[in-house]
Amino acid sequence: MSLHNDIFAISASPVQEHYHSVPVLYVRGRDAWEVMAIVEDSIVTIEIDGGSRLEVQSRDFIIRRSVPPFDGELTEPTRKDEIHQEIEGTTKVFQVLGEDGVSAFEFFNGHEDAFRIHTKEKPSS
Repeated sequence: MSLHNDIFAISASPVQEHYHSVPVLYVRGRDAWEVMAIVEDSIVTIEIDGGSRLEVQSRDFIIRRSVPPFDGELTEPTRKDEIHQEIEGTTKVFQVLGEDGVSAFEFFNGHEDAFRIHTKEKPSS
């Protein structure tokens, strides 16, 4: 079994702990599925006219394709889906991005067995 298969095991394993896999809730409309995900933060710097720069922080969730909702009910992550993650006792909501020709996800590896889903935290209401 290869490393990329082991990191998404539902039960805790040394590999899962190493990659900080956490339970999250994947939400589309009224439907929700609890899945395990590896979480990665990134900062993208965008140059704006006049030499100014804007830093945008995003969060990627790496989720296997073989688990619900992607094992038949849904085929791919879609813009405006949400991922709910509990952080220090508070549930944070991240919205799946994907507009202006930018995909909501990319495949995590050459086997195409996991999605790297691009999100941005929704402001608290």
